[in-house]
Amino acid sequence: MYSYSNMTLEISLRPPFSIPRLFRADGDEPPKYHWAQPERKTQQGFSDQGGQSKKPQEPQKPKEGIRPLSDIDPNDVKRIRLHYEPQLVRSQLDGWIAQNHFVRVHLKSQRGRRPPEIFGRVKYCYPNDDHVHNVQEFQLFLPHKDGPPDTVHIHASDINFHAEVPVESFYLQVRLMLSTDEASEFKGREDLFWENGFAPQIADDYLELLDMDDRDHQSQPWLYVIGSRWLTTVPDERFDAILSKLREMLGWQKQILNYHPDWLPGRVKSLNRLLKLKHKLTPHYLTEPGNPQEAIDLVALLFDEMFLGNRSA
Repeated sequence: MYSYSNMTLEISLRPPFSIPRLFRADGDEPPKYHWAQPERKTQQGFSDQGGQSKKPQEPQKPKEGIRPLSDIDPNDVKRIRLHYEPQLVRSQLDGWIAQNHFVRVHLKSQRGRRPPEIFGRVKYCYPNDDHVHNVQEFQLFLPHKDGPPDTVHIHASDINFHAEVPVESFYLQVRLMLSTDEASEFKGREDLFWENGFAPQIADDYLELLDMDDRDHQSQPWLYVIGSRWLTTVPDERFDAILSKLREMLGWQKQILNYHPDWLPGRVKSLNRLLKLKHKLTPHYLTEPGNPQEAIDLVALLFDEMFLGNRSA
């Protein structure tokens, strides 16, 4: 456990395969992130890392609109995976397949008739979210750079179980810029992020936002939750610069929620008020979740809209 600034943060995950560049004022200061990934055991003895047990789903037959594996260019799969890679956090349990999680699946060779691997977001899993050895079939959303994702259908017989890691599992990062009090309100609710396929990262260092620029913003998280009380902790001499950066982030199509409970006193202003954003009158208007559950639900909704409509992913 490391203690510094006004927050005490715990790191309980092994480092993911790809972590965005960290920004801080002092090069000797550790990053101000709090990673918390709970684990639970399923009946098969595998950890679902925060997921809840679900009733077995009915098997789905491939329908029209399913893209055959033979129609997928391996180079396209690689480009898509590299595009998403900076946004992902590697799961501690490889092989876990669950709805809304990202996976990289190594496929059996068919002499060039299909790619050696497929990457995407899990749409459906039968008979249930589980370890790959207990899954009979599943469907993935295969992202596109331009346009909505395709759907591909994977059977257990398609998977190369002789690969070193047949299925790699990932979560999508969500950055939460929160004050100490705000972070305490989210404490114990991290499970709700994990089970929806998101890796919550709690931070309080405003310099991280100030250092983001046109050259590297794409490697930074797409999803942010900004606490109104966190904004009050920004030094006065940097406050206008932070507001300017948040406007830039909206222009870069970052998806931002403003955590602003209704009971806050009037002196704590919302981001909409600070940025002079008006519903239907300005290009952007931020949703203001009033509690952690609303924030989690809205993160999932925002990313679904972004991913399925490909607005910025």
